[in-house]
Amino acid sequence: MKLYNGELTVRNEESDSTVTIASGTPLSEVVNIADLYEIPYMLVLDDAGRLLGIASSIEVLDRTLRRNLRERERWLDMPIDSVMLPMHDLCSTQCSTDPMFAVQSRTSMECTPIVDNDRVVAVVADNDLLVSYKGVESLLLRSMTDPVTGLPTRSVYLRRLEDEWKRAVATGESISIILIDVDHFKDVNDRCGHHVGDAVLHMVGSCLRRSLRSYDVVARYGGDEFAAICFGCRPGEIDIPLRRLQDEIGKLSIPADTGIHEITLSLGAAALHEAHADWQPNELVQAADKCLYRAKDSGRACAWRTEILTSRDDANLDPVAVSSLRERTTRIR
Repeated sequence: MKLYNGELTVRNEESDSTVTIASGTPLSEVVNIADLYEIPYMLVLDDAGRLLGIASSIEVLDRTLRRNLRERERWLDMPIDSVMLPMHDLCSTQCSTDPMFAVQSRTSMECTPIVDNDRVVAVVADNDLLVSYKGVESLLLRSMTDPVTGLPTRSVYLRRLEDEWKRAVATGESISIILIDVDHFKDVNDRCGHHVGDAVLHMVGSCLRRSLRSYDVVARYGGDEFAAICFGCRPGEIDIPLRRLQDEIGKLSIPADTGIHEITLSLGAAALHEAHADWQPNELVQAADKCLYRAKDSGRACAWRTEILTSRDDANLDPVAVSSLRERTTRIR
């Protein structure tokens, strides 16, 4: 690694290699940007022009070029925020008074570029360190990912819930919450050790990711609990992912030396189809949590759900049991 004395020049001209995208822009518009293959990153800005986060062109292309037509169409309708790595409070209102953000009034400033393998990885200027985003991207991603399951963390889930809730209110599209508990997980840790418990959580996390659609959000909520956000489910359709989760978890191949014969899940879900403005995200989570507790009280290894089709005053939040695919097949036979 080498350090050089240098000068950082600030110009008002727009760079051909920098693309800014307004928050909420659907990916169908983003993919039409010329030379998207040549642009590694895009800056996502709010209505006031403040930086919200950074989106990778590779991520955009990966989502919008999927073979499954339904998933591809769905991703094209999703906003750029859904693939954005948020910068949190990096560009808050205090930036307008911070000398580091007042560079437009200057043409140049003294700086020290830091070069590693002939690539600038950081610049020291005005007693601050400006780090290459490409260099820290993997670190930021790891900070947002649960190390045991590889799923997003609870904080990421809650941020996506807030974003998707606003989108559902604006579009009138349904939004659903699924809470998932691994049954008797404490017994697994106590009997087999935490290394086996971590292996079970990893298996469950992989199963959840495979079972839900690519544009749905699934995260580790905490301990042995997971959470998911499902989009666009019409009345009655929330049963589909619930049944799929129940049955796919039963297909897991469990190593014999773990001492575990099977893994089962308790599921609770709440779907909101109308009257979004009458409800708040935490209320939908509470409704899903109520269904989850009903599943546990009913002997576990089952799913309960509630669907909200009307305004708050007329809503019926009583949980309803959901039969699994295997149960339905047995009845048909």
